[in-house]
Amino acid sequence: MISSLSNPKIKEIQKLQNNHRYRKQSQKFVVEGWRLIKEIPTEQIERIYVQTSQMDKFISLELYGDWDVEQVSDTVMKAISNETTSQGILATVHMKPFMEEGSLPINPLIIALENVQDPGNLGTILRTADAAGVDMVVLSIGTVDLYNPKVVKATMGAIFRLNILKDIDLCSYVKDLKEKGIQIFAAHLNGTKNHYEGSYIAGTCFLMGNEGDGLSNDLSGLATEYIKIPMRSEAESLNVAVATSILVYEAIRQRDTNAFTI
Repeated sequence: MISSLSNPKIKEIQKLQNNHRYRKQSQKFVVEGWRLIKEIPTEQIERIYVQTSQMDKFISLELYGDWDVEQVSDTVMKAISNETTSQGILATVHMKPFMEEGSLPINPLIIALENVQDPGNLGTILRTADAAGVDMVVLSIGTVDLYNPKVVKATMGAIFRLNILKDIDLCSYVKDLKEKGIQIFAAHLNGTKNHYEGSYIAGTCFLMGNEGDGLSNDLSGLATEYIKIPMRSEAESLNVAVATSILVYEAIRQRDTNAFTI
């Protein structure tokens, strides 16, 4: 059992929790909680850390594999957990290889995020994209770190199932999409159509902007069309995660009229 906070493995976990550069350098991140641990593909798990008092629960889940399992004291778990109240289990996880930029199906549905900063927003968008079967999520340079602990938690496991590109020059990426015949819709206050008036049956990419500033002029200028979500009050805009969900599910509704059970 690990009971010392000076243990090298414990120090590494703390660095993975708090240091974006170290996560990128080591190509590892931390996953916490019983539900999320079960979502991790076994080949990505490096090591599982279980609070000694939770070992019976861990054994009952039969989460066995070729990775290491370390028991840690209550004090150590509290020190390495990013949660206010730890569930008593976390894992160090290898980042998965990302898809190549050209790996897209026919008529793909893509979400491209520019400088989204809030971890909860990014995590919620990824969770929605997973539920809706989005083909690709593209994160611009400057978007919050995909492996930020708060992002990982908010995805509820979607991070392990989605196709994601990160640290992408979106202007260059969108230009390539247009050359492939994929239509580009910018969610924009100057939209000329309400979101339900657009057609998303063909290959579609939704451009979603920063929480405070929206889309940059350079990126929005590449859009095939501006669309907006109608507001019935004086509110200027919706939360970016909510807006993305509305657009994605309108696309799904159009693509599959049987997607909703009444």
